[in-house]
Amino acid sequence: MPLNDVENVVEQAKEAGVLQIALGGGNPNQHPNFIEILRIIRENNIVPSYTSNGEGLTDEILKATKQYCGAMALSLYPPYERYDEIAKRIADYGIKLNLHVILKNDTIDLLSTWFKELPAWFTYINAVIVLNYKPIGGSRDLMVKDNKRLKAFYDNASACKSVKIGFDSCCVPGIVTWMNANSALIDSCEAARFSAFISEDMKMYPCSFMANTDSWGDLRTTSLLYIWQNSPAFKNHRTQILNSKCGGCKHYHICNGGCVFMPEINQCKNNDSDLLEIV
Repeated sequence: MPLNDVENVVEQAKEAGVLQIALGGGNPNQHPNFIEILRIIRENNIVPSYTSNGEGLTDEILKATKQYCGAMALSLYPPYERYDEIAKRIADYGIKLNLHVILKNDTIDLLSTWFKELPAWFTYINAVIVLNYKPIGGSRDLMVKDNKRLKAFYDNASACKSVKIGFDSCCVPGIVTWMNANSALIDSCEAARFSAFISEDMKMYPCSFMANTDSWGDLRTTSLLYIWQNSPAFKNHRTQILNSKCGGCKHYHICNGGCVFMPEINQCKNNDSDLLEIV
């Protein structure tokens, strides 16, 4: 995204009362104007955060991260041993660091193992954030459908007291099915409710996983606030949430039907007749 487009988005976001802008990619810290982008966001009284794969984190970028960002996250990919040095270096700058790990068939058992016995480098970590796998352009074989593995994973997450564990909203159907979590700490999918995604070509979507669909508003011709309030893409998405009753499920008031764009990712009894509801 060109810097002038970034400035345009940030100015409109400030006028709309936006509180936080999360930068993603790719690897956003390799944008040639990355430090300037962080500064622009913060000087408009919005908190920037970003997710990195750990590459390209120069001293200048880490200093700017400490100065401007509320937090940063590392997306974990094998080989995991390399994160020992990366996490320590980030922690040495006093930066609050979270780990983002995708919950899928080839990571679920590893996560369960970690929650039982944390790797030594987790001492540099603020929290582990679990992201449910979404098969956008990928294999549906990586989706976790085995109820025994799901229950074991959520049990291990519940029992772990050595590190803070969070979940993205795509995991909420699994949380209400498999965990005894305080409902006051749970919120459902935020798409078109209190967040939106803006692509590098200035298209504004309810959710980043809806990119390459026709559910968007054009920020080159229409204001951010108008798209948020009046765009058919956003109004239709909210209507789908309101109309997703999940057959009268007692958890509906918490998860709002889970993901209405890609319901196959919802890890709950309404998505698989073999899943047992945990009361």
